[in-house]
Amino acid sequence: MLQEIGEFSGELLQQTEIRDVDARTEWQDRYGRLVPVLTDSQEQEICHYFLDIEQLRSSISAT
Repeated sequence: MLQEIGEFSGELLQQTEIRDVDARTEWQDRYGRLVPVLTDSQEQEICHYFLDIEQLRSSISAT
């Protein structure tokens, strides 16, 4: 997914923060096996497993 984000926009990749879901119990509980997961800055899920370009565009335009 990270590679796809980089292909979508270099600027977006620079704003991407990689987090280990296993590092926090609340993330494990929330996302379980839905990894990789892409969330916005408010930790609202945009997509999981694979990059959903339309969802990402929608999230970007909403901000």
